[in-house]
Amino acid sequence: MSDLLNTGVAWLAQQLAAHAAQSIAYTHSATTATLAAAVGQTTFAADRGDGGTVEWQSVDFVLPLADFVAAGFTLPERDDRIAWGGRTYEVLPVGAQCYRLDQTRGLLRISTKRIS
Repeated sequence: MSDLLNTGVAWLAQQLAAHAAQSIAYTHSATTATLAAAVGQTTFAADRGDGGTVEWQSVDFVLPLADFVAAGFTLPERDDRIAWGGRTYEVLPVGAQCYRLDQTRGLLRISTKRIS
């Protein structure tokens, strides 16, 4: 079954790259690389404690983990930067970490906040 999942994730990564990817510049420390990523968003909600909730959105960048590693990076870290569409985004954790991997570790989803 895992081969089927790996094949499916590889196919999805190819489809994202071919039909939904946009060029981003990922910066960690002094290293910057141009990568292709699909852009999305995730909405989060938290209880304020007074009966109300606070909602916020993360701009997410989804790309194959293999492309990220091939560019010389290991995993996203807090305060890394992504430039896309004339704007700059800061990699920030949502919960414990600032990224999510699918079950096959084929696709990487990086959570960010727009800073400029």
